[in-house]
Amino acid sequence: MLKKALQYWKSILCSVLIFILSTMPSDTVKEDSWYSFEHSDKIVHFIMYLSLSLMVLSDYYKKNNPTIVKYIMVFVFAATYGGTIEILQGTIFETRSADIYDFVVNVIGAISGCLIFIPFRNLAILRL
Repeated sequence: MLKKALQYWKSILCSVLIFILSTMPSDTVKEDSWYSFEHSDKIVHFIMYLSLSLMVLSDYYKKNNPTIVKYIMVFVFAATYGGTIEILQGTIFETRSADIYDFVVNVIGAISGCLIFIPFRNLAILRL
């Protein structure tokens, strides 16, 4: 079991980082900082879920060649994870709020990660 989990260490790390970033108090980001501009959070959401899809596929690809079903499963996992976090933000985390547009960008990031992985799957950096 531990060996299987270690095979997916990048995916687990990425999932944990996304959860932490998505649930930390929203007042930790200063409104007047250089990276705080209108819709900057959407760029962050896109990058997080693109990265999650890439990491899961990268970890899986080390042992197996992904099929279309695996790509769909990775997309569904990433989109469901993003949706679950948005629901938690709206119900449990008081300083956060759920946003349907964040979820839409999460889905677009997840799809993009799956599509980007296909032509670049043989790059050494994706097989670390």
